[in-house]
Amino acid sequence: MKKTNKAPGKDLGPNNVRAIFGTVINPSLQSLIELELIFLKETNWTWRSHYLRLEFIRPVESYLDTAGKQNIILIKNKFPQINKMINKHDHSVDILMRCCLELQTILQEAPELKRLYQETTNSSSLSALQRTIIDLFGTTDEKSNLKLLSEYIVNNRKEDIQQWYTISPLWNKYKEKYLALLEKSEIVRANQKTLKAGSNLYKFTQHLINALQNLRLELSLYYDIPPAVAEPSKEYD
Repeated sequence: MKKTNKAPGKDLGPNNVRAIFGTVINPSLQSLIELELIFLKETNWTWRSHYLRLEFIRPVESYLDTAGKQNIILIKNKFPQINKMINKHDHSVDILMRCCLELQTILQEAPELKRLYQETTNSSSLSALQRTIIDLFGTTDEKSNLKLLSEYIVNNRKEDIQQWYTISPLWNKYKEKYLALLEKSEIVRANQKTLKAGSNLYKFTQHLINALQNLRLELSLYYDIPPAVAEPSKEYD
């Protein structure tokens, strides 16, 4: 492919391009492709009720180190269309986070969840699990335990969770019953709203990935700079 006469990103220069590749585009693509897109496809929002945020689905700058957060201004200034896409992505992350918070609040206050919790933690259920409430949750505080269960429901944890999670015996046995609460009355509306927000973000993330990959290719071909440089291999005796 021949160089175009028109430089992408006027007056950007090769040093700035290297900085953009190494600190902005490549780390952003890695996080968007290897983390965010996968979790969104699985409808696992990585919602954390304790921190009231999404753990692995974030605004773009949150994926960058200090240098990247400073260098991203080069992209925002030189490529306004990319800047618009980043802003749209980040706004969609915020919408999804707010939907998760709303769904969490509705769930942990729902009488259906309280009834199911009491049913699955009564003496006979705990005896079958060979666990106590403390074993499973680390506390007997019902409000705290409902909050944790709500988080798992919000995140659509359909798969069995690893045994090192203390709640795993309870969740792995009763997860279908807990997830079925997403189809109940007021809860279903909040869940549908969350699913729609996640679906929209998935599309915006795909578009942003494509745009960043195309920009990286265009800059690479024009300035003759590799999109990524392999780390030197280590030699062993």
